[in-house]
Amino acid sequence: MSDLPRYRASGRTSFWFLPIGLVCVAIGMALEWPYQALVTWVPYIYINAIVYLVFAVGLGVLAGVASNLGKNRNRWLGALLGLVVACSAVGASHYFAYRSAVSDVREELERHVAAGEIDNVDGVMPTFGEFIKLRTESGWSLGRRGGAGKGNITGVVVWLIWGIEALGLLGVSIYFGMRMSPFCEQCNTPLDEEDLFVRRDLHLGDIGAIKEARSVADIISIPPRPDVSGIEVKFASHVCKTCSGDAYLTVTQSWTEGTEDKSEELHTDVVMTRAEREQLIALGAQLAQYS
Repeated sequence: MSDLPRYRASGRTSFWFLPIGLVCVAIGMALEWPYQALVTWVPYIYINAIVYLVFAVGLGVLAGVASNLGKNRNRWLGALLGLVVACSAVGASHYFAYRSAVSDVREELERHVAAGEIDNVDGVMPTFGEFIKLRTESGWSLGRRGGAGKGNITGVVVWLIWGIEALGLLGVSIYFGMRMSPFCEQCNTPLDEEDLFVRRDLHLGDIGAIKEARSVADIISIPPRPDVSGIEVKFASHVCKTCSGDAYLTVTQSWTEGTEDKSEELHTDVVMTRAEREQLIALGAQLAQYS
């Protein structure tokens, strides 16, 4: 792919980034309660993995939303937010699991107190460290649990899985937090993506020409073809509706391989002039006459 000039984040941020970020951190921690309830209720690691993936993406979206709503264009601050979101969520996960376990233990012990078997529950409740030890000993199950309720995956492997879980949440949250969509510094506003048109007449040679284009003009100059190739190439742009600053072009290829739909971004947020954007719109109108 050629090295076309792309959108570069300015590194600025706004006052609202901090309070919005803190709200998103709190939401991420709150979401840990239903997440932890699900993975505790379902003892099978295969299902837990699916729940985990959904939750990881949810945390990432939170970090991305905080950067967007907070008008943050500083990738390092976005990465820091993702780090805080993920670490807070991991801590909340184990805390909620501990509180749930303590509640169950207290309820059981209070039944023994009522039966006169023990005097009180003081000094009997498990500490957080004892709880973590019990969790590693019970583990997860790849099939049916044994009679003692012990899973197939225990001990050091549980710690390894927890480590992978934490690293995954960190990676996704930091990635989304660092993603910077085009922003108009003059108007102090994020730019929405607008679909321009879809080309279905391009062949593999044209795809190669788009990838190796040295300018947006090279992409625009590919003439309409008389037939449909089966490859879809979507053209979209980010542009400010208020001022006359630069626009940004994203070109995405989509195709079907067997029964699977695939896509690849050929160019992302490439800088283009307003005149080039108008030429693309005119090309879209020309293509519409052939369909």
